[in-house]
Amino acid sequence: MSAQPEHLTEPVSSASLKDLYEQHSRMILSTAWRITGKSDDAEDILQLIFLRLLKSRSSDLEAVTGGYLRRAAVNASLDIVRNRGKHQEQSSLEESAALRDTGSGDNPEEILRSHDLADALCLALSRLNKRAAEVFVLREIEGLTNDKTAELLGTTPNTVTVTLHRARTSLLETLSSWEGLSERTR
Repeated sequence: MSAQPEHLTEPVSSASLKDLYEQHSRMILSTAWRITGKSDDAEDILQLIFLRLLKSRSSDLEAVTGGYLRRAAVNASLDIVRNRGKHQEQSSLEESAALRDTGSGDNPEEILRSHDLADALCLALSRLNKRAAEVFVLREIEGLTNDKTAELLGTTPNTVTVTLHRARTSLLETLSSWEGLSERTR
């Protein structure tokens, strides 16, 4: 048995790749944007996914579904959020100090709080394990049902329910230490 050299494999058809792009690019962009909060990141994720598909074999492309592409978008988005989270704590401290030093008439703490809530959620999400983050994003951000989430992740709806509960609990614990949130939720 000899493996077929990679350069002899059938290349991906541009027509089938174009069809996938036309059918699913909006979904990928919106999924990535909802998770990352940045249109530039969403566009990068869309390009990354289709570059990977372009490098795949034609036979692999036939198995690609909308669910596969949504999960690819979720995973790529979570990777960006995790990488951003490593640098975000330092930049948040610097931004907080800069806002306190401004002499504007607006309350700098309120400005900072309104800008940081989404960042705090992204940071907390990046600290979840991969499966919990996927379940949370698919259920709470993408709005999928337990059954559809289970189908995409290759698990059972009951496992999704338990994982979602644990993810929510972990996120609540992480976010409750965020300034001001703990007073509002009690």
